[in-house]
Amino acid sequence: MCTFSLTSTSPVHHSSAPLDADRSSRPSLSAHIIIVSYHSNIDLRRCLPALAHTIGDCPVTIVDNAFPDEAIAWISREYPQWQILYNSANLGFGHANNLAAQGVTADCLVFLNPDTVPTDGWLEALLRVLSDDPQVGLTTSKIILLSEPNALNTAGNSVHLSGLTTCRGIRAPLTQFTTQERIGAVSGACFAIRRSVYESLGGFDEVFFLYMEDTDLSLRALITGQQIVYTPDSVVYHDYELSFNNRKVFYQERNRYLMLAKLFHRRTLLLLLPMLAIGELASWGFALTRERRSIRHKLDAYGWVIRHWQLLRMRRNAVQSERVISDHALLSHLDSRLDITQFGSTFPIRVVESSIAWISARYRRFLLRVIHW
Repeated sequence: MCTFSLTSTSPVHHSSAPLDADRSSRPSLSAHIIIVSYHSNIDLRRCLPALAHTIGDCPVTIVDNAFPDEAIAWISREYPQWQILYNSANLGFGHANNLAAQGVTADCLVFLNPDTVPTDGWLEALLRVLSDDPQVGLTTSKIILLSEPNALNTAGNSVHLSGLTTCRGIRAPLTQFTTQERIGAVSGACFAIRRSVYESLGGFDEVFFLYMEDTDLSLRALITGQQIVYTPDSVVYHDYELSFNNRKVFYQERNRYLMLAKLFHRRTLLLLLPMLAIGELASWGFALTRERRSIRHKLDAYGWVIRHWQLLRMRRNAVQSERVISDHALLSHLDSRLDITQFGSTFPIRVVESSIAWISARYRRFLLRVIHW
C-alpha cells in the first residue's frame, strides 16, 4: 500500500470557495489504483509505463473484462507487482470496478481509464484535496486531449437539469479551468474517491453496465452530503474521441432515466418535466440528424424502463434511504448550459445551445424558488 505524505507538495490554486484546510495538520492518505481493460492492448502499453513512472509503490489492480486479452501476459511480465483479475465474460464497467475494490484497505480508490496517460504529480494532487478537506469525497483531474495537447478534454463532468452529461470545458484552451473548484460530477477517465464513501454508496450501480456510471456515483455521493472537487494540478492525457457506436445511445439514455428516477422526489420529477422534455428533444434531434442507427436504441431505452419499472423502484428506495441533502441542494449542483457544440459548432447548433441555456437558466431559478424539500 502506498502512502503519500503531502506536506511538501507545490501549492494549489483555489477558487473563492473555502476548500483549503490547515496544511500543517494534513494527514497522509493511502491509495489503490484500479484499471478496467476491455481489448485495451494498445492503450495499456502506452498508459502503464507512464503510470509506473508516477506512482512509486502504489498498488494497482487491472481487471481484464475481455478474457483473454493479449496485453495481460505483457503486464504480468513487466509489472509482476500489480494484481490482475479476470472476468470470464464482460459483465460491465461497474461490475469490474466493484470486483477490484473488494478487499482493498487503502484510504482512497483511484479509477483510471486504460486510454489515459498520467503525468508527474497527478496522484498526489488528487489525494491532497481529499487530505485537506474531510467534506470532500471525490476529486477529479484536469484531463487533456491526447490528440490535441493544447486543448482540454474535461474539467469534470457537467450535468444538465435533464440529466444529460457532457465534458465540462471540452476543447477549451489550457489557460481556462485553472483553479480548483467544486463541481457536480467527476470524469470516469480519472478520479479518486474515499473508500469509505465508495463502500457506503455500494460502489458503482452494476445495472448501468456501461456509460453514466461516473455521473450516477457522483450525484449519489452529493445527496449523501459529500463534495466533489476538480483539481487542475492533477493532469492526465486522454485518448478521447466522441462516438456513438455499439448501442451507446441505448446505455446513455436508459441509464439517464434510471439515474434521475433514483435521485429525485416524485414531485421534483414532475416539476422537472420541461427540462426532461428539452433532454428528449436534444437526444432525438441528435438521433434524427446525426446518428439514425440510434433511433432503435433510443426506443429500446424506453422499453427497458417500462419492463423494469419494479427494479427502478427498488433502486430508488435504496438511494432515497441514504440521502442527506434536499432536492433543492442537489439542483444547485446541476447546470443550465447543455454543451452540444461538441457535436459541431455550426451556427444552428450554437443558436440551439444558446436557446437551451437561456430557457434552462430561467427555469432553474424558478425551481430553486419553489422547491424547498
